[in-house]
Amino acid sequence: MEATFFGETVSVPSRRFDEEDELEDNSAQSIKNYVVELDVNPKKVFLAVDKLSKAFCKVYLISSNDAVGQIYETDEEDNELRTEKCAFYKTLDSSSLVCVTKGTDPFMPIKFARKFLEALHDDVQIFILRNNHLSFYKSVEPSDVSVVTRILKTSKCDVNLKIPTLEEPNFVSRTPAAVMSMCEYLDRKCLLMFSFTDSFEPDSISISGFLSLLKFVTPLEDIEVQSRIKKLAFEIQTDQIYM
Repeated sequence: MEATFFGETVSVPSRRFDEEDELEDNSAQSIKNYVVELDVNPKKVFLAVDKLSKAFCKVYLISSNDAVGQIYETDEEDNELRTEKCAFYKTLDSSSLVCVTKGTDPFMPIKFARKFLEALHDDVQIFILRNNHLSFYKSVEPSDVSVVTRILKTSKCDVNLKIPTLEEPNFVSRTPAAVMSMCEYLDRKCLLMFSFTDSFEPDSISISGFLSLLKFVTPLEDIEVQSRIKKLAFEIQTDQIYM
């Protein structure tokens, strides 16, 4: 997967597929297969692959801890030996799914990506949520610090959403900064949502960077945020959630 960032090409965790990747992946994952168990046909799928994106989805999107689907890694020599790599959960409005990967390794094997996409219809909209430290956000102080969300746009990339374009690097002080860009996951076009924050600890501030983005693509239910954050903190402490 690649994202266009102010006119330059930047590698992001799920790299765009090419032949060299396939050869490298096949040699490293030659005895691994993936099995999908999913019978739901969602309109949208949100893929959360790091600690804060998972925390955000847990608080603002996921309806319950009851998974409606999984992807397992199996061994060719023993198909009964399964390792769960991700789980699918319904959103609060039940129209979409959230896919939460197990662990924090962003470099998912190509075989996994293929199985993930094969489980979804071609018209499903895919949104990838990623988080990074604020120090990686190349920017300058804007004239209007109230503008938190702007969309990345180049001559080859134009997302049809009513969001101000980001014509030059932009920095928002004292609040998580969030940006969006089109990307590719293998050969499927997706919307990449990046949140930049100065802390990786899941709390109301660090996970709120995605809020200004998500409201453009999905309805956010009226929920008791603080109670859900407290529940999340308890689940993290007792190791009841993928983080």
